Amino acid sequence: MSTIRNIIAAAVANGQLRILQARPLSAPRIRSLYLAEELFDAIYETRVNRADTARFVALEATLAEFVTSRTLDPEYLCLLTPTSECVWEIRSVRPKPSMRVFGLFAERDSFIATNFEYREVLSDDEIQWDLQMRTAKHVWTRIFPALTPRDETDATQLVTGAVHGKYFKK
Repeated sequence: MSTIRNIIAAAVANGQLRILQARPLSAPRIRSLYLAEELFDAIYETRVNRADTARFVALEATLAEFVTSRTLDPEYLCLLTPTSECVWEIRSVRPKPSMRVFGLFAERDSFIATNFEYREVLSDDEIQWDLQMRTAKHVWTRIFPALTPRDETDATQLVTGAVHGKYFKK
């Protein structure tokens, strides 16, 4: 087991990360997605509003695609700019309102999802995008103080099954 996997396992053991369990449990695990504790709590908290509950169930299903889908494309996964920050977004567009989950790669096929925001809040406001990127980096650093995220702009080098395309958001 690599050092990175040992560090991830330790973060899971101490509750800083939770591994996303795709459903059905028998589904093939092509990749791994880990949820930071705060993101896990936000996704799985009990809600009284049915629409909110349905939206977060759909978000969980969207994230499970990372684990089980044979292919992923730029409509699903996107590297944010500046690319030197190594922050990616997963797009959950259905149902409305659309959401973005931010995170970084610890190693090939291991995505650490750190935080989320509604797309309407992000709008085209660079300050909001920057805030979410800084939050993602802060959560990463808190969990992995001595680990640098994968600094890779080629999605095919990070994700098994990434189709060729433009994975950048300008």
